[in-house]
Amino acid sequence: MGWRGAEGLLKGSEGCSWRIQEDTGLTAVSLQYPSTRQPINKLAAGVAEEVKDLVLQGGHDGVWAVTHSLGGIVQRHIMGLPDQGGISWKGIVMIAPPNQGSTVAHQLSGLPGIGKLFQYA
Repeated sequence: MGWRGAEGLLKGSEGCSWRIQEDTGLTAVSLQYPSTRQPINKLAAGVAEEVKDLVLQGGHDGVWAVTHSLGGIVQRHIMGLPDQGGISWKGIVMIAPPNQGSTVAHQLSGLPGIGKLFQYA
């Protein structure tokens, strides 16, 4: 099974999951999470719980993670959870994780009324 963690505002993630499933035969899912409304540790715990539930439901023996942007940072936090969130990870592919934060979020965070939107980005 694979999960694809994409920034909540990204469009087309379901199509990517379908393509992964068709090309590899893996069960692919696209998870959504409230990227601008919760701190990263809560996002990681929520995603890990959802992935663990999907693994248990499907009888999968491990998970590949393909992440984009903030999804990579969420995945790193999952790997830091006790027992890596209770999930057997087979591999991880991170596409463009914002290791130094988001330039746009940093620039917009000082604007009145907008800064709160990016408080967790």
